[in-house]
Amino acid sequence: MTRQQATKKLVIFRNDAPDADNIAAFMLLLQWAKNAPDVELVIIFEPRPVDFSLATLKPDDQEHLDSLLKRHFAGLGKPLKIRLNGLLTEQAISQVTDLSKEDRDLLSMAVKPSKSSLEDPKLHDSLMARRLDSELHASLMARDLARCLNELPGTSRSQAKVTILVDMDALSDTSPVNLKCHAQEQLFNRTPEEISEFYGFMNLPRLQRQEEIRQWYKDRIKEADEKLQNSSID
Repeated sequence: MTRQQATKKLVIFRNDAPDADNIAAFMLLLQWAKNAPDVELVIIFEPRPVDFSLATLKPDDQEHLDSLLKRHFAGLGKPLKIRLNGLLTEQAISQVTDLSKEDRDLLSMAVKPSKSSLEDPKLHDSLMARRLDSELHASLMARDLARCLNELPGTSRSQAKVTILVDMDALSDTSPVNLKCHAQEQLFNRTPEEISEFYGFMNLPRLQRQEEIRQWYKDRIKEADEKLQNSSID
């Protein structure tokens, strides 16, 4: 008489980590799964797009940008409305003839590219670079979440089956998170020293900043992989 194979319950939790509530929910789920040997837990989160080349405008630049929007694009509304709603386009900027290169570059910072911009050769490279940045960010977030859960008391001895997946297809090409403003929330399992190191990159020129941050992410991902080698979390 053959023994009937035990059935497993698959519990799938999908959310757009990270924030304090989501991380707390993930921890609670893991604590529950540790006491339920017939449960396999799958955590899927939808990453947010980032752009390592972004930096916050200086107050003088912000004031000048708003004056340019008011002078040349008043028909689109007030400067704040134009910026928040992404009403400015590269095509509209190109139609204004009396602009310096510096002013054009500044106005371009107010443009939010659409998904169709991938077909525009002029914007394709920058969007592909942003995609690379977003994938690196998502990969580190997944590992940081795994480390966060793995550090819970008793997790290293837990028999709970936990898998963390990242929905890369959910990555948007628009409205990337500016990590200069939101690094502490996004890099939720990084030490104060690492956050300070990250903020230090923001003082570098744009291209150097982007390359330094990418290498920083790759180094952190490698370190996280080493720490998770004997983890019960995939």
